[in-house]
Amino acid sequence: MPLPPRALVALGCCTALSACGGGHHGATDQTNPSAGGPPSSSSSTTTTPQRAAPARLRTCAPTQLRLRVVSSQGAAGHLEATFAFRNSSSSRCRLFGFPGAQMLSPTRRPLRTIVERGDGFFSFPRHPTAVVLQPGDSARFSLGWSDNNEQGGSPATCPRADRLEVTPPNDYSSLEISVRDLFFAPCDGRITASPVSR
Repeated sequence: MPLPPRALVALGCCTALSACGGGHHGATDQTNPSAGGPPSSSSSTTTTPQRAAPARLRTCAPTQLRLRVVSSQGAAGHLEATFAFRNSSSSRCRLFGFPGAQMLSPTRRPLRTIVERGDGFFSFPRHPTAVVLQPGDSARFSLGWSDNNEQGGSPATCPRADRLEVTPPNDYSSLEISVRDLFFAPCDGRITASPVSR
């Protein structure tokens, strides 16, 4: 039996409402999951800065040094004087080896001088070692000699020095010092120098 027009209208409305309601769902917050592996990070390499190689420590120049007599002693015709180089500059420096020496007369005339390398009569080492001098530090050395003519000399061959020119190790310039009070009179002009040390 055909439906009346009102029923058809009501049926159409219900169908439309059903279609609209079926498409509506509740709102859901979704967070995109992270990737299955560990989080990616930018790869960076940390490089430790390398220190520059230390500069070679310079040899003490005569202009950096002051020279003084520390002490003197003797026994059985052998005498020895101890001297010290002091670093009077504001920079550290290095000494290594044996000093040189030249005896001078009161009129500053060079006297016969033969410097032999060795050790002191009393306490100084024979083998040189490097000595680093901070500002104000000192390094010592000894000069030894004989004044008893044991090698067949005479007073004329044992002249007494008034001053000494002392050359620091590995240099050509010298420092001058008075030895008037040391009775510095090596026979045949022979002096034994020890290496610089503490």
